[in-house]
Amino acid sequence: MKSIFTLLSLTTIILVSACAPVNPDQLAKERAKFGTSTQAKVNVTNSSISGTWKDTCVLNPADSMYRQDILEITSNYITSTSNFYSDSKCTISIYSQSLSGLYLLTDDSLQGVAVITVNNSSTSVLVSTSIVATMFNQQSFCKATDWTSGHIRLFNDVTVCGIATTSKMNIQRFGTDELYLNAVKYLKQ
Repeated sequence: MKSIFTLLSLTTIILVSACAPVNPDQLAKERAKFGTSTQAKVNVTNSSISGTWKDTCVLNPADSMYRQDILEITSNYITSTSNFYSDSKCTISIYSQSLSGLYLLTDDSLQGVAVITVNNSSTSVLVSTSIVATMFNQQSFCKATDWTSGHIRLFNDVTVCGIATTSKMNIQRFGTDELYLNAVKYLKQ
């Protein structure tokens, strides 16, 4: 009986201490002992992320198409192209949409991420099939009703396509050959 009482007392102490509020200063001191900080820091610069980055071909469950994104980044300009395909190897193109603009790279040390804030200045759409052109015409996609297969449409007002003029992306991890942007892995090309 005494051992059951001791076990219950010990369990109560453990539960109370586990639910007790954490002192942030004490937590920082404890982490410092072990060589860890309160937040991971992603060290990136405009020049270190410059280049072409591509993610893998994945099924887009919203529309049952396959999608692969490509990022083209220079020192202050970014173009993000979403390519949509009908096959799992991303070889049979349906359409693609690019979004371009100047960007600003900042550090959010509170979240432990680098943030890319993009001023979306233009978007372009390339329709690869007449079926998609007909569908876009019926839907007045980007407020246009004269879509044709094989032609690129450029929109300098991104809001006509339902795109915000400013967007933010978080870089969670960065290496010389991989970039994790909004939890998606991109490989350097």
